[in-house]
Amino acid sequence: MVVSDLHGQSARAMVKALIAGKTVPEVLSLASNRLRASREDIFEALQAEEITPAHRFVLDEIQ
Repeated sequence: MVVSDLHGQSARAMVKALIAGKTVPEVLSLASNRLRASREDIFEALQAEEITPAHRFVLDEIQ
């Protein structure tokens, strides 16, 4: 698990950035230093497949 609280400030900011189509470095820059996961772990988690409009829709619904 990379982020334990999806409703935390960093997680919400990262999800919003993903919905907006930001790049991985832009999303990673929003990760707080207080997250337990390392930057490397977060970077690796963001290396998923392309985020489709359907993914963006679901992300928007859960935020």
